[in-house]
Amino acid sequence: MTRLNLNNLEYFANKIISSLPVDGQHIQDEFKQNLKPVLQSLFEKFEIVTREEFEIQKEILKKTRAKVDELEKLMANIENN
Repeated sequence: MTRLNLNNLEYFANKIISSLPVDGQHIQDEFKQNLKPVLQSLFEKFEIVTREEFEIQKEILKKTRAKVDELEKLMANIENN
């Protein structure tokens, strides 16, 4: 499985941090430092994959389904003869 890009973690962390009050800069800094490992852990736990990995797996599944269908037809022909 492809690991989630760390730039994406930075993006999510910055979006969350930007919603915090500006007057507590030290709180934002501490929160940001602790947020990235938490987000990374959550993403790994949820087994989130990239769009590229998803598309690759989708193609593999499509090819496998076609092979299974073909084998089922061959088996039906063998059973009928």
